[in-house]
Order: sequence, then structure tokens, then C-alpha cells
Amino acid sequence: MSNELTNLQKQIQEALQLIQAESALLPYPQQHANQTLPAAEFGFEEPNSLLDKCAAVCAMYAQEKPTIRIIHHLACTGGTLISKCISVMPNTYLLSEVHPYTDLHVVKKNPQYMPSDLASLSRYAGIPQLNNLQKELFINSISTICNHLQPLGGQLVLRDHTHSDFHTSITPGKPSLVDTLSGHFNIKSVITFRNPIDSYLSLKKNGWLRFSPSTFEEYCARILLMLEVYETVPIFHYESFVENPAETLINICAALSIDYDDTWPGIFDIAQVSGDSGRSDNQISVRPRRELDPETSREILESESFHLICSNFKY
Repeated sequence: MSNELTNLQKQIQEALQLIQAESALLPYPQQHANQTLPAAEFGFEEPNSLLDKCAAVCAMYAQEKPTIRIIHHLACTGGTLISKCISVMPNTYLLSEVHPYTDLHVVKKNPQYMPSDLASLSRYAGIPQLNNLQKELFINSISTICNHLQPLGGQLVLRDHTHSDFHTSITPGKPSLVDTLSGHFNIKSVITFRNPIDSYLSLKKNGWLRFSPSTFEEYCARILLMLEVYETVPIFHYESFVENPAETLINICAALSIDYDDTWPGIFDIAQVSGDSGRSDNQISVRPRRELDPETSREILESESFHLICSNFKY
């Protein structure tokens, strides 16, 4: 359906260009010189309104893509906590840790019971050209959910598993979720960001250093790449959030065009969001930094990428 609409838009644009180029050259037919054309019968009142209607069709198509909201953040950066708070805003529904291609959850040598996860079942089945199939399944699923929520007044937010794109592969840097959905949705997105020292220490503790070399410098270099890829996306700091949660959430909701509700502090902890590896209570406050070992301290001091991040973000 999307391809048909695109072709229609292209044909209308070409017709408009042809009409505009030729209209000045065509004499008005003499046999109609003293006649009044039955304009109302065709649904327009002025000779030029056909052009307006064609332009309106193009504009209508441009507005037809639904809006989808995306939150980008890396693992161990406080993203789960912020996502919980966003998920309890009015008529807001958040899908957590979304990614069209990642296989981090798949146990490859021991197929798991996943009766509704058709992408994973297709992987187990060895279906060829799997990425193409996964992309189609993913787009169709997101579109179906959006279409379901639209008449109910709901807004869909996707919590991107950005970690899969930038801290798991040998060659990072592809924004998979945005690339997959941008042709079908108008995207509003934000980044939440934390001091790399704290997130790196948490990654080490959880055993989630899935990139090579697993050094602090490599970690920060990949962060810089992520920030470059999303250079036009508003950034919100985790540190600012824990110091002033309400103000930060108001600004995030505004960036995502989500209605803000100040009752969230009393209900955010009931939200069911995956990836809750950090806090074990519902208190939003500054936490002490994990203890630094000598080797990591040396890496931090020598990391050029970290110094660049500090310069740009005042850490």
C-alpha cells in the first residue's frame, strides 16, 4: 500500500509540473469562450483549483505517515528508570528494548519456547534471507500496534535497544530502529545519556562488555559515534534527571509530544519494563559511584574519547 501511495504521489507531482509548463502555451478554446464551465459539478470553483487539489493530495500523503516516539540510550545509563516514568504518562504505551535484528536474547544451541516470537522461530528454522524477513515482520508488527492504538487515543513509544547497535558488534554505527521505521513513520526521538564512567563500571559488573577491545577508550569512542549518528536528536542527562526529575520529564515529554502528568511519582514503579538491572527500589536520587580499580582509573585518565565527551558535556 505504501509503494502504491508513493507512486501516486510521484505521478501527481509529474502531472503538476507538466500542467504548469504547458498551461501558458495553450489558447483558451473558442467554443468555450462565452460559456460557464460547470465547475461545481467537478468539485471545484476556480480554474486553478485543480492544481491546488493535486498539491493537497501530495500534502495529504506527506501527513499520512503516523508519528512514532523513540527513546535511545545505552545499557546501564538509567534508561529503564526514565522509561518507566514516561510509560505512565497519559495514553502512553512503551515497548521496551526494541530492535529489529538483534539476537542477544536467542540461545542458538538450545532453542527456547517462544510461541509468539516469529522472528526467533524463523531463525531456529533456518529460513533464508532472515534479515529481510525480520524487517518485514517488524514493520508490520509496529504498524499493527499503531493502528490498534490510534482509535483508542494511545501513543506508542519505543525504547530502542541502542546498545545492540553500538556496543555489541565489530563494526558499530548503524541506527537500525530508525533506519527500519523512518520510511513508514514520522519519528520523534530523544537520547538519555549518563557519565560514561558510571555506565562502564556497571557494564563490567554485569558482564556486558560485548565489544572488542573491551577497554574504556573503546567504550567512549563508540559513544561518540552514537552521538554523531544522532547529532540532531535532543539529549537529556541522567544526572539532571535524578537531581530534578519533574523538570527533565517535562522537557522529554515536550520533545516527544507526549502529555505530561504530574502524578507520575506515585505510580511509575508499577510499570513493567524489561532491562531493570540497576535500582531495586522506587527512590529517584543520586547514587554513589562504584569503586574504581587501578586499571580502570588509568584507562579513564588516558582516554582521549572520554576527555572529548567531558569537554562537550561538562562532565
